[in-house]
Amino acid sequence: AVPDELKSDGSYDEALWKDILKKIKKNRRQYICFEAPGSHDSFRMMEQYAEGITQAATRNFLLERLNAKKPFSGFRQALQQYPELLQEWYEFKSNQYIQLVQQQLEAYNFTSEG
Repeated sequence: AVPDELKSDGSYDEALWKDILKKIKKNRRQYICFEAPGSHDSFRMMEQYAEGITQAATRNFLLERLNAKKPFSGFRQALQQYPELLQEWYEFKSNQYIQLVQQQLEAYNFTSEG
């Protein structure tokens, strides 16, 4: 399955992936399907990131956005006001995704060393 983030941001072109997806479907047992984080997990990632910000006013602003209506878009919009934090957030989120994949690999008895 294609992550919703790729579909929604316009960077996914199904035609470019058609042959690869066909190969995967044909040989499913040779591949591992990774579970994407659910909305609760994604929310927790945002919350953990915000809680780690040392500047109290900025931390509180982001946490308020998470407790308001539409927390995902509110958090994203709030980070737009802090370009340096936006980059940090992307790095944090990337590291969290890597950890999730590593946990899933371990569940399949794979390790990140090969």
